[in-house]
Amino acid sequence: MIFYFTLTCVATILISTKYLLLNEETFILVSFILFLIYSFKFVAPLITKNIDFEIDTIKNSLTKNFSITKSQTLAIASKVMKLPIKSQIFAFNAVLIKLIKETLNYKVYYLFIEQRNADINKLILLNNIEKNLSKLIKLYFYTELIIFVSLVNSIMYNKFFKNYFIKKQLVECQELINKI
Repeated sequence: MIFYFTLTCVATILISTKYLLLNEETFILVSFILFLIYSFKFVAPLITKNIDFEIDTIKNSLTKNFSITKSQTLAIASKVMKLPIKSQIFAFNAVLIKLIKETLNYKVYYLFIEQRNADINKLILLNNIEKNLSKLIKLYFYTELIIFVSLVNSIMYNKFFKNYFIKKQLVECQELINKI
C-alpha cells in the first residue's frame, strides 16, 4: 500500500512540475492498472483459500469412496473364496486371459502381414511404372533421333535431287517410323 501511495505522490509531483507529461487517458490507464494490481493482491489469497478448500473436499470424498469400494471388493473376494467353485472361476479367468492374449497376437500379426502386403504391392507398382517410363523415354529418344536423321537426310537430298524423290523418301521413312 505504501509503495502505491509513494508512486502516486511521485507521479503527481512530476506532473505538477512538468517533468512528466501525461495526458488524461494515460493517467487513468496507469491508475486503473495500479488499482487492479492492488485489488488482486488482496483478492488472490481469498481465491486460493477457497480453491484449496475445494481440493481438500474432493480429496476427502475420493478417499472415502475409494475406501468404501475397497471394502466392498474385499467383502466380495472373501465370499468368492468361500465358494466351492472358486477354482473353476480362476481357471476360467486364466483361460479367458490366454485367449485374449492369443487373439491380440493374431490381430497384430495379421495387421503386420496386411501392411507388408500393401507395401509389396506399392513397390511392385512403382517398379512397373519405372520400367514403362524408361521404355517410353527410350522410345521418345529413338523417335527424335529418327526425325533428326531424316531431316538431315532430307536436307542432303534436297541439295542433289529433285523434290519428288525427297518426298518419296520422307514418306518411306515415315512409314518405317510408324512401323517401329
